[in-house]
Amino acid sequence: MAELKETGESRPTLEERFEIWKEEIRAEGRAEGFAQGLAQVLAQSKERGRARLLRQTERKFGAATAEELAPLLASMEDPGQLDDVADWIIDCGTGGNCSLGCSPRPKRLGSGKPSDRSATGR
Repeated sequence: MAELKETGESRPTLEERFEIWKEEIRAEGRAEGFAQGLAQVLAQSKERGRARLLRQTERKFGAATAEELAPLLASMEDPGQLDDVADWIIDCGTGGNCSLGCSPRPKRLGSGKPSDRSATGR
């Protein structure tokens, strides 16, 4: 209070404080809404990514492999794991080693042996 008198400033009125509080509450609400919106967008993005990976798996290896992969994809939260699955779909020639390669944080899904790649020519 002494500082206010020394600088010649007056204390904010009740109305001014009310406006300041209102703006602070609005800012908090915007920040909260932004965080919730971002979390929702990220979750939707992961779901679309999982669906895309399942479509690609089914197209390349058949419905049985896609069905085997679905629960494993559903448990993956790390985008890096989903990237590994995308690599596996491209690199592997058969879907038979899917269950062996989909561990919690695989370095590479599938064995990556040349025999795995023979069906795709890669």
